[in-house]
Amino acid sequence: MSLELPVRDSFAHFTTLIRMPSFEFVSGDISRCGHKYPSQLGSKPALEESAVYYAYLSILNANVRYIILSGSNEFVGNLLVFLGRYGLVRAGYVYMSYNDPTASLDKHPELMDYMDGFVLIQGDAGDLINDRVQSVHNAFNARLNMDMRIEDFVGLFELPMAFDCVMIMLTGFHRLFQQHGPDLLTQGKLQSLMNHSLFEDVGYDGLMSTHMKLNKNGDLLMPFQLMIYDANEGMVAFGMTDIEASYVTYYENGQLTFNGGLTTPPWDGSYRVFELPVVSVIRTRLLALFCVGVVFCSLGLMGLILLRNNPVIKRASVAHNLLFTCACFISYLKLLFYSFNPSPSRCYNLWWPFPISSSIIMVSLICKNQVLSILADSPKRVKGPSTCSKVFPGDSDFILCMHLFGCCMGNNDTCKNQASHNKLWILLSMCFWKQYNLKLVGALCNLYLLFFISPCRHSSPNVYRKEV
Repeated sequence: MSLELPVRDSFAHFTTLIRMPSFEFVSGDISRCGHKYPSQLGSKPALEESAVYYAYLSILNANVRYIILSGSNEFVGNLLVFLGRYGLVRAGYVYMSYNDPTASLDKHPELMDYMDGFVLIQGDAGDLINDRVQSVHNAFNARLNMDMRIEDFVGLFELPMAFDCVMIMLTGFHRLFQQHGPDLLTQGKLQSLMNHSLFEDVGYDGLMSTHMKLNKNGDLLMPFQLMIYDANEGMVAFGMTDIEASYVTYYENGQLTFNGGLTTPPWDGSYRVFELPVVSVIRTRLLALFCVGVVFCSLGLMGLILLRNNPVIKRASVAHNLLFTCACFISYLKLLFYSFNPSPSRCYNLWWPFPISSSIIMVSLICKNQVLSILADSPKRVKGPSTCSKVFPGDSDFILCMHLFGCCMGNNDTCKNQASHNKLWILLSMCFWKQYNLKLVGALCNLYLLFFISPCRHSSPNVYRKEV
């Protein structure tokens, strides 16, 4: 059997239900691992109905699929039963813990009904029936004058674990005495050296593994075995981690079955965004249009700067046209955001360029051209109605209407505050498709505006009186 281990960033649908007072300790480890969890819930050892109901609501609101139960065996068992009564222990959910769930069958006889698909993570000590274990077992029976079976020595009482723990401590003390001597011990000056670093790596070959090491929390570094309960109330080992628990090697032992008979793990990461081929074509067109717009804006800026002393450009107002050109450039930035994969942040970035550019153009366009229109139709004009007074106000009104239309439609972006967890890719697609035609028309309008840099280019220099 082969399963794909998700990368760290995809663990977006985990939650932890932790028994107090170990909440801060466990949550700190979770944060240091770099995983992002939607919720971490601390609970008192004695579960209350209100706490369980709060956990139930939190799991539903966070839309988690993998729930880690951290606590004693009884805490894990009781919490599993309570959540099962709320209908959360079913197909589509995976519960896991490092302790085997236990509960009083008199109070919770249905515990075994909720064990289907439960994942148990426990340290793997390997084969403990070896020569070293046999030697210590014989010495143990001889010293205590007992006849304990080696199966009980290893499995029932877990004495190899206790033996290795004591030996690591004694080895650390022995190394400390060799380095500093017993005199400092009698003087009480070795207290500052008594910390977990003294026992992290003492070079001890134990019964459970060779060259035993401790991590910064004082836990033994050892591989962890992954086991899952099947519908027949038995456990099936399906994987093993490395000593650092950084990756999982899955066993080739047949089909893995989760709760409800599912043979594939529930999806635990961010929802996938599918891109149709036609979307790639549209993105290419928008990117090409963005490049064309940038070129035209750059040429317009260069023309205004180089020809700023030209009488026609002066009459058209260099400052106003620079403002128009910069506004067009800001508007074209919106097309650039369509070239990337949809995401909530990029969808929100589609909001600001178009309204800002439209506002700049509208304010400048209305103020200047209404004045020009009034002056051109004034009784004090030198000639009849100019081409500027007939053509330009109509052109400006057309462009103004298009920008107003774009602003009104842009404010209906579907992505705004609606990036729902289960329909994100649909909403982003709607946001993309909804504005494509509108922005295409708006970009063409901006190109049209750039050609109209000089509002009175059809007029002669003596159209207006010098008093104007």
